[in-house]
Amino acid sequence: MNPLLESLTGLKALNDQYIAADLMQDTQVRISILAQCLLEDPPHIQDSIARELRTALEFLQQLTEYCVRKAWILPDALAQWEQDLKWAYKAVKMV
Repeated sequence: MNPLLESLTGLKALNDQYIAADLMQDTQVRISILAQCLLEDPPHIQDSIARELRTALEFLQQLTEYCVRKAWILPDALAQWEQDLKWAYKAVKMV
């Protein structure tokens, strides 16, 4: 990430929180696609898709628990919403 983007976003290049958020988002997309494939693909490959889906769900659970331990995400949805709003207002003020 270049210095201009770092100053605008408040993020250092590839810090742990940024990487975890990116992994979480990618895993959620992967779960969605795998679930769709599980419903649409032929029965002879559904077992392997189901295994991949279970693996992705387990990874997302571990990653979520890690992020909660680090206080990067909050288990309370209202508190998380308030934190996200604060970051959004901060980002708007930086621009």
